[in-house]
Amino acid sequence: FTSWHFQGPAVATNSNGGPSLDAAALLPSVLCAVEMALLQIVAQSMEVPLTVAAAALCHGSMPTDQDATGMAAVSANRSVVYSHVYLNALLTRAENLLPSDGDLRGGPHLESAPRQERAQQSCSVVKVKVGGGSDVAQQAVRVRAIAHQASAQHQRVRLDANQCWTLPQAVEFAEVLGSEARSVIDYIEEPLLDATLLPAFYEQTG
Repeated sequence: FTSWHFQGPAVATNSNGGPSLDAAALLPSVLCAVEMALLQIVAQSMEVPLTVAAAALCHGSMPTDQDATGMAAVSANRSVVYSHVYLNALLTRAENLLPSDGDLRGGPHLESAPRQERAQQSCSVVKVKVGGGSDVAQQAVRVRAIAHQASAQHQRVRLDANQCWTLPQAVEFAEVLGSEARSVIDYIEEPLLDATLLPAFYEQTG
């Protein structure tokens, strides 16, 4: 696994003459699935949690200390490995950020709020789906309102366009969005149909 992912693009043919795999030629989703399966096999063979196995593969050493709850393990080079992952809230193309009664993250009204609202307000990051068939300018206006509300609630925004836009459409979206809303947004994931135009998108929008 480590030689494939970190040292070269191809898996060497195994001793039984099986076919090799070119990691660079796989779709990202397929590559992720294969890597997760390989890591799971490694973790089971090592009889350790998946996070510990991943740290051992990356750092070349097994953890020397693990706390009783399994929340963190420290490897020989002092890297910290956590057994939990932070999640972001997700808004589809038809959803908006729910209004809050002040900042609900940990506040006194959190337990009495509706479940969906609690889930949104407990996250420090909100991921918003954009793109699709609706007007680009209208999408930007919607995201601008979401970004304004998220900023007031001390949240960051991340966008995912799923390769829906041409370069002119992506540039229009960024221009209509405005600098204030863009300051709340960390990134736009897969904004363009043609990924080779990403440098041009950056140059035109900053």
